[in-house]
Amino acid sequence: KESMKDTARVLGRMYDAIEYRGFAQHQAELLATHAGVPVYNGLTDEAHPTQILADFMTMREFTHKHLSDMTVAFIGEGRDNVAQSLAVGAAKVGMDVRIASPRELWPDEEFCAHVRTLTERSGGRFRLDENVKSCVEGAD
Repeated sequence: KESMKDTARVLGRMYDAIEYRGFAQHQAELLATHAGVPVYNGLTDEAHPTQILADFMTMREFTHKHLSDMTVAFIGEGRDNVAQSLAVGAAKVGMDVRIASPRELWPDEEFCAHVRTLTERSGGRFRLDENVKSCVEGAD
């Protein structure tokens, strides 16, 4: 069986870019290290950034607002790949992002600190809440 390193080298010679959709984030990173072409994360156990890009396009289409003027609320497991990718993406573009989830399903503190650092740079906001109603109030 080929290693991911060997697979990356072969695919990198065949294609101009690669979308990786698999389970393990470390496999996507290994592919990106050795492919020699851009590797796009289409879904891993830790992240789903392409979904967030599509979500941002939809938000712009239906609100006609700049992303930094929007408030987005995510209702569900706060530590899953979509919620965390939304938090990072929204923080980078200066959005107000809120995640409503039971406390035991919140992202870990290291992740939250990272998102807060991003919001400090962008002017965005990040909030975790157990109360769905207050989380969605005023959201776009």
